[in-house]
Amino acid sequence: VAEAPPGSGAVARAFASAAARSLSAEPGLRAEHAAGGASGGRAWALVALRAEDEGLDALPGRVDRALRTIAHGWPALAERAVEAAAEARAWAGGSVGDLARRLALDPPTTPSPADARALLERLAQRPPVFVVRRPPGDARD
Repeated sequence: VAEAPPGSGAVARAFASAAARSLSAEPGLRAEHAAGGASGGRAWALVALRAEDEGLDALPGRVDRALRTIAHGWPALAERAVEAAAEARAWAGGSVGDLARRLALDPPTTPSPADARALLERLAQRPPVFVVRRPPGDARD
């Protein structure tokens, strides 16, 4: 979670997608799901991974390496995320109810490329939270 300007949902989703691709390139890791969003001046990103048991101890270092690997691309990713958000707003049609939901969840603003790049960097610098879920019936702690 990181502080974010209004309309940063697309940037957070772009961060989560880029992180998922980079993490999937790590041996023994596979991204199962990626999501991101923003609300109330905060942005979040989530990547659900499938990992081999023997790789769990090394997971924090692998996440750090995966994010460092993609850090050089923050400017281009920020620009694409801002363009995608603007295009989505331009195509946002549908029913009045659909439009009302969109406006309530993501204000009709788009951050600047500089603000988007700064948000990507803040998200990458935040310490990740790890939750290990084992299959039902697995007796390990």
